[in-house]
Amino acid sequence: MAKPRFRSVLASLTTLALVPGLAAVSLAAPAAAEQLPASYSGSTHSDIAAIREVSVATSSLLAGELGHSRTALDSMASPRVYAEASNLQGAIAGTPGATPESVVAQVAGPDAGDDVQTGTLAAVPLAPLLDASVMNAEAEAHWAGDASCLPDGTVYTHSSVDLTEGATIGALDLSGTGVNLVELGASLTTGTTERVGTTLVSTATGSTAPVEVLQVNGFPAITATVNDALLTSTSDGTTGTSVYNDPLVELAIDNDVDGVVDETINLNDVPGGSETIEIPLTLANATITLTAHTMNDLDSDATAEGVVASVLSIQVSLTDGVTGASLAAADIGVLPLHTTAVAPLGGIECLVADTSTNVTIDSPVEGSTVDTSTPAITGTTEPGAEVVVTDANGDVVCTATADINGDWSCTPTTALPEGEQTLTATATDAAGNTATDTVTFTVDSLVDGGIDITGPVEGSTVDTATPAITGTTEPGAEVVVTDANGDVVCTATADINGDWSCTPTTALPEGEQTLTATATDAAGNTATDTVTFTVAAPDPGDTTAPAAPVITSPADGSSTEDTTPTVSGTAEPGSTVTVTEGSTVICTAVADAAGNWSCTPTTPLSNGPHTLGATATDAAGNTSPADTVTFTVNPGNPDRDGDGLPNGNETPAGTNPDDPDTDNDGLTDGQEVDHDGAGPDKGTGTDPLKADTDGDGLKDGQEVNTTKTDPLDPDTDNDGLKDGPEVLGMTIKERFEVCGKRVKNKIRVTTNPLVKDTDKDGLTDGREVKGYRIKQVVVVTRSGDKITIGKTRSNPTKADTDRDRIKDKVEKKGSANKKFKRRKTDPTKCDTDRGGVSDGREIKLGSDPTNITSGPNDLKSRMASRGFPLGG
Repeated sequence: MAKPRFRSVLASLTTLALVPGLAAVSLAAPAAAEQLPASYSGSTHSDIAAIREVSVATSSLLAGELGHSRTALDSMASPRVYAEASNLQGAIAGTPGATPESVVAQVAGPDAGDDVQTGTLAAVPLAPLLDASVMNAEAEAHWAGDASCLPDGTVYTHSSVDLTEGATIGALDLSGTGVNLVELGASLTTGTTERVGTTLVSTATGSTAPVEVLQVNGFPAITATVNDALLTSTSDGTTGTSVYNDPLVELAIDNDVDGVVDETINLNDVPGGSETIEIPLTLANATITLTAHTMNDLDSDATAEGVVASVLSIQVSLTDGVTGASLAAADIGVLPLHTTAVAPLGGIECLVADTSTNVTIDSPVEGSTVDTSTPAITGTTEPGAEVVVTDANGDVVCTATADINGDWSCTPTTALPEGEQTLTATATDAAGNTATDTVTFTVDSLVDGGIDITGPVEGSTVDTATPAITGTTEPGAEVVVTDANGDVVCTATADINGDWSCTPTTALPEGEQTLTATATDAAGNTATDTVTFTVAAPDPGDTTAPAAPVITSPADGSSTEDTTPTVSGTAEPGSTVTVTEGSTVICTAVADAAGNWSCTPTTPLSNGPHTLGATATDAAGNTSPADTVTFTVNPGNPDRDGDGLPNGNETPAGTNPDDPDTDNDGLTDGQEVDHDGAGPDKGTGTDPLKADTDGDGLKDGQEVNTTKTDPLDPDTDNDGLKDGPEVLGMTIKERFEVCGKRVKNKIRVTTNPLVKDTDKDGLTDGREVKGYRIKQVVVVTRSGDKITIGKTRSNPTKADTDRDRIKDKVEKKGSANKKFKRRKTDPTKCDTDRGGVSDGREIKLGSDPTNITSGPNDLKSRMASRGFPLGG
């Protein structure tokens, strides 16, 4: 088999600018155009070779086709669109099923798929009659519906077969001399049907490396060089036109089969396009007839149909030099082509009524928390559409008009209430169509409950320079106490009940003092409170202990279910009360100006009886006798807060038995922990003291109840992104040049935390967001200036980020650009080589999207230089 030879081939030339003879075809919609649904059809049929006869001694092949490409479009058939590529077609081995036949096919509409199928077709090892290499195949079918048109630049149907390493036809041995009747080089055939304006266009193409005829011990008697072939049928609903480019066929003849060319013939210039050549061999005689065929024009009215029996026919007859008996024969048609096109009266009318619109709310993000009561509400919709945002009661929050890019934004005219808010955006376009989108988020713009300073009491006098500063605020808030000069006096963190306390790290000066306490919650909201009191010097002569405090609660002999009961009573004003059990301090408090005090145990009390004592210490350091109280902690309700976790189990777990959701994560403490010792299946296994156990930015409850992600795994789908950013949104900084859209230097996206590849483009979300390297040199000017595609980031929510009709992974790997050594294109740039034509369109036109000098304008020039009567 001859080794493959690289040559440029036209994969598919389907635009009017590249179809010969179409300069007179009008793209304007005729006044009488028939609106869809309507009847129209188109088809292509092309093969790498039509095998009419091959015989070697007693072996022979029946008629069949090698490298078969077929497409069909019929708006009234089912399916509407069909594409097929196969290695063999027909009873090529004489017995059905005896050949390794393989097919790649795709159908579309109605009730059928809509996609591109690619694959490898099996080799054909039927030596000595036929030995063909594997073939790459593609079948593509699309349908937008009976009353709709496909987007411009999208084909209805396309198929291709690429014979990568050629084929040998008719191999025999003549007393040690190896003879091949026909040797095909690497070959390609394609078929495409598409709409261009209102016109239907069907195109079949073919190309082959030089074809060698009667190859003897590696030397061909005849080498036929065949230019790329192009057959096109177009119909505008009134006139059907078929055009064939009559490719040049040149013969290099070696009469002695010794590797030296004796003469060359341009078969196109031979009368009748046919030449018969006699080649005498040592043991046999060969008669070879080669014919270059023209098109059979079957156009009629609006129907276009062109048939080329084959670009080149080869008949070889090899007979015994002595007896004249037949030794071998072959009748081969190289690149047969057939196209049809029938458009409805007046062409294909694509006008469709505007019956829908769309709207999205992009910010605030679903489930997020905002720290302002007037957050900007933003989103996208149809350019010019009017957007009205309403709250859960239907009241208007704000209104906006989308700009020319479809972006809209408005700010609430009245502050939103604290807590969870659900807003709905309703967009109305110029045609009166409406669409809605809803978002739920939380407004946290205030410190819950503000902040209060409870001690020292306003206007009171304390006789210590380091009095305890106490108060209440939102649980977990950070408190900073400052003096009148703004200097920090002390700091504290509010406990689960909101209580806080701190003691000045430096003694306060005597006299009137004004202190300010500022609380800052987790959302960054702040609140302040101020107190003014007087610091007096203690009386050095005061050696009298204050009277014992009186414990008024809990009552002596009482029983309580509360394991952290508030202990309260009266004592000398300004004195510090210390509550103990044995030698353990339970809690402390400062009696106010009226002598009232209270405090709560910092550690829950165990079940059973308890005896607490309280002493008061005045500013001079004198300590009173103790008052005592005995009571019983007996939780009558084993689960006071109803969280599914018994009170007795909450203490070792560190949770609050009076708060069903200690960490406020949306899951009860009982849902989070193994509360009865029966195993981890009794709880989620999350930390009841940590709202976000796995640290992925989502609360445990949100993961379990809303997003359905794993609260113990920060990256549930293992795509390289944490669940939180996927749900709450991520900013991708990249220059995005999307076909037909304004350039953006960054985009905001949310992905599916349960799916590795949200847009199903073959690249994981993490890889698209974090970036990947392409390493492809691109020629961007006709003088040869180059750039290199380096690290790029694509949109994980769009399979085709730049909308150039090529999926992101296909661009990254270059697998669509087979003709140019799978050179890679940039998935974020519609036009990688900046030549004015999208990457997907360049590949369909047979040019290299990574080299501006490759076309398609240069393709047009090269075709014209070969004598094509190009139009458009």
